[in-house]
Amino acid sequence: MMGKSVDATVTNVSSSPLVPVTVNINEDDSPRANLHNIYTRDSANEHVATVHGYGIKFRIHQGHLVIDDGIGRQRRERRYPKADRTLQRIVVTGPDGYLTLEALSWCAEHGITVTTLNPNCELTCHYATADRVTDATLLRRQVTAAGTDTGTEIARELLIRKVNGQAALLLKLFNDSNTAGQLYHYAERMAASEAVTQHQRDTASLSELEGWAGRDYFATWPGRVAVEWDARSLTRVPVNWIGYPGRSSQIAGGGKKYNASDPVNAILNYAYTLGYTEARTACIAHGLNPALGFIHADKPGRDSLALDVLETIRPDIDAYVLGLTGVGAEPRTFTYRDFTEPYGYEPGTCRIVAPLTHEIGEQSYQWRKPVMDAVETVVNILTGAHGKHGTAMPNWKLQRDTFTSVSVTPDQVIPAAVWESVFAPIVPVKPRGKGHPPVDSRVLIASMVHCDRHRKPWAHVPASFGVSHRTMTERRREWQRLGVWPVELLDVAGSLYRDHTGYCFPRVAHRAERVNSWEVRETAY
Repeated sequence: MMGKSVDATVTNVSSSPLVPVTVNINEDDSPRANLHNIYTRDSANEHVATVHGYGIKFRIHQGHLVIDDGIGRQRRERRYPKADRTLQRIVVTGPDGYLTLEALSWCAEHGITVTTLNPNCELTCHYATADRVTDATLLRRQVTAAGTDTGTEIARELLIRKVNGQAALLLKLFNDSNTAGQLYHYAERMAASEAVTQHQRDTASLSELEGWAGRDYFATWPGRVAVEWDARSLTRVPVNWIGYPGRSSQIAGGGKKYNASDPVNAILNYAYTLGYTEARTACIAHGLNPALGFIHADKPGRDSLALDVLETIRPDIDAYVLGLTGVGAEPRTFTYRDFTEPYGYEPGTCRIVAPLTHEIGEQSYQWRKPVMDAVETVVNILTGAHGKHGTAMPNWKLQRDTFTSVSVTPDQVIPAAVWESVFAPIVPVKPRGKGHPPVDSRVLIASMVHCDRHRKPWAHVPASFGVSHRTMTERRREWQRLGVWPVELLDVAGSLYRDHTGYCFPRVAHRAERVNSWEVRETAY
C-alpha cells in the first residue's frame, strides 16, 4: 500500500568498521538493550512519528523527507516519499538537532504538524500548517464575544462536556454511581441559565462548579489507580511511586500539580500537553486565534482557547491513562526505566522518558476528532449556527477537503489480478524519457475510477494516490490520441461493473453522456 511506504533502518555505529556492535536483547535491564528497544519498536500509529535523541536531523534527500535520530551508537533513519500522505504528526522530544527550510516546506505541503517538547513536558515549538487559514470576520466575533452572553455560552458548553464526560467515565470504569450523580448535578447547574444573572459572574460561577466537579472526580482515583511494576523494578523505585496520591504534588515546599512527583501524574501531564497541541492545531485549522479564550484568563505565552478546548477531551485522555494502569483494559507493565527524577528540577520531580513518551505521542492522534468537534461547536456558537437545524448551503470546501483526505490505494480500486488480466492488455505502455519515470498507468486509472465513481472532479483526487489532476489529464490526452480512450476502456468498465459493487467506473448507460463531457473538456483546453 502506498500509504505505508516508509523505509526505516536502525544501525549501530562502531568506532571500528571491523568490530560490529552487538546488542543482547535478552538483557532487558541493560541501557544498551533499552536503547535498542526504543529505536526498533514498531509505531502503534502510522500517522505519528516520534523523534528522540541527540543530533536529530530533518532534511530532504531525492524528494524524500529523511528523519535521523538516535543516541550514541544507536541511530535510526526513516524516509517518507512524496506520495505518502499517512504521516500527520511529528513529535520531537530530543534536545539537539536541526530542521532545514526545505524539510519545513515539505511538511507544510503534506499538512504535517511538527511539535517539540522539552524534558519538563512543556511545549517549546508548535508548527501547524493550518496557520495559513484566516477568517477576519470570525476573529472579530471571537474578540468581541469575551464578556458577553456568547462567551458565556461557549464556556458553559465546553465545561458541561467535560463534566458529563468525567461522570460517564466514573460509571463505566469505576461503577461509582454516587460520585457520577454528583457530577451530573454540577452539569445541570451549569446548564441552568437562571443560576447566575450577571455577565461578569457567569464564567467565574461556571469555573467554580467545574472545580468542585474536578475535586470529587479525582478524589475517587486514590486506592483504585496504581502503576503495575515488574518484579525487578519494585525494589528500585521510590516509595511514592507505588500508589497514586491524587491530583497533587508531594514535593517538599508545596509543588503544583503539573510538577508531578509520581508516575500517574507524570503520565497525565505529558498526555495533557499533547492534547493541548491537538487543541491548538484544531483552533488554527478553523480560523480561530488560540490565544483568545473564554474560560482561562489571558496570560503571556499561553493559548487560552486551546486550554479551553482541552477541557473537553480530558476525560478521553484520562480513560487512556487509566487503561495503562489496568482500569478498563489490560495493564501495561512498567519498569523503573520508564521514569526518571531529572537533575535541575525540584527534588522528587518525576518525569517519563522514552519509549513511554513515544507510546503516548502515538496515541495523541486519536484525540484529534473530539477536539475538532469541540472547536466546531465554538465556531457555530460564534456564528449563531449552534443548535439550528434545517436546510443549509453545502460546504463545498469541507466536502472537497473530506474527499481528498480519505486514504485510498490503487489496490482497493483495481486489484492487481484484475489489472493484469483486464486492463494491462489494452492500456499502452508509456515509454520512459530522460527525466523522472512516468506514473504507473494503474495508479492513474485507479484515481480516475475513484473520482468518477464518486462524481468528483479530477482536481479533487485524494492525496493518497500521489498523482495530480494535471498528470491525469495529460495521460488521458495521450490515450485519446492513440484511440484507446474512452471507447475501449468504457467497454471493459461496463463488464466489470456487473461484477464489482465497490470502486469501479460508472455504468455503461452513462457512456454517451461521459463521452460528450470528455469531448467538451478537451475542447476547453
